[in-house]
Amino acid sequence: MNRRGAYRFCASVALLIAGVAGGPLSATAQSVQEFYKGRTITLVLGVGSGGNLDLYVRTLAPHMVRHIPGNPNMIIQYMPGGGGRKAAAYMHSVAPQDGSFICMTTPSMPAAPRLQPKTAKFDASKWHWIGNLASLNSVLAVVSNAPATTLDAARKAEVILGGTGRTSGTYIEPSLANRYAGTKFRIVLGYKGLSHLFKALESKEIQGYSINYLSWKIGRPDWIKSGRVRFLLQHGLERDPDLPGVPLIADVATDAKAKRVIRFDAASRTVARPIFAPPGVPADRVAALRAAFDATMKDPAFRADAAKRRLKLDPMSGAKVQQLVGEMINAPSDVIAEMRRVIGQK
Repeated sequence: MNRRGAYRFCASVALLIAGVAGGPLSATAQSVQEFYKGRTITLVLGVGSGGNLDLYVRTLAPHMVRHIPGNPNMIIQYMPGGGGRKAAAYMHSVAPQDGSFICMTTPSMPAAPRLQPKTAKFDASKWHWIGNLASLNSVLAVVSNAPATTLDAARKAEVILGGTGRTSGTYIEPSLANRYAGTKFRIVLGYKGLSHLFKALESKEIQGYSINYLSWKIGRPDWIKSGRVRFLLQHGLERDPDLPGVPLIADVATDAKAKRVIRFDAASRTVARPIFAPPGVPADRVAALRAAFDATMKDPAFRADAAKRRLKLDPMSGAKVQQLVGEMINAPSDVIAEMRRVIGQK
């Protein structure tokens, strides 16, 4: 054997030893069950604790792990900031892309890079969508002692609303109302989640905010019953059955282009509680996570827990979410341009 042949032989042996020792070759051959056995999955939540997104993930986590091969543990990591942008950027570029990190994001995140390309540093088209738990309408709510407690009054008097970030519904929805319904909402940004917004409401820093109706229904049903909170508008593709008398933002817009823009944003409410994995996760682990999510949605124990906590469920498969997100991301450029104007982007 000449020197070149001896070198090739030694190199081949070295690669074989590396594979046996657990190097790259064995990693690629590792089964889904082997990967997840004894592992802890981190479920990142793109908002702070205290809202119903938090309730959804805390209800989901202990049940979903039972359906993942290898029966891993699951912990929740809160990562509020920028209406969900901080968590989205972390998942896209920093989190391990091996299936050990998944994320529940806010509905507005998939389109955020087209609306705010300078600050939304991620590409949701490359994410692996695991599934969606529910479709939820948002409501623009004010307290009963606000300067305006009807839609007509809000066209004449300024009402101070709280918000988290410009790509969040807490900012987008009142901005749509201001532009297309003639309201005079003033939006104060910087709150880190629902619990902070509610504290600001109670301390009279703000007079309302836009959030999904379920948050009020679960968190403050007494406020609804007593009339302490008033709902001026709702945002979604159809009116919530509980709120037949509260108009959609699309109902009060007369311009055809305005309706297209509103519908574009309202469509994201059909994917209100989505779970995704970052780019780069191996296909077999994505498939296992999707299968585990689907099985959890049918699990009687999970559904009983969700019912006990009054959580709405109308689950959607990861493949369907992938399709809908693709439609949002590829929305017509004139709709995106108008949405950018709505949120104050040049």
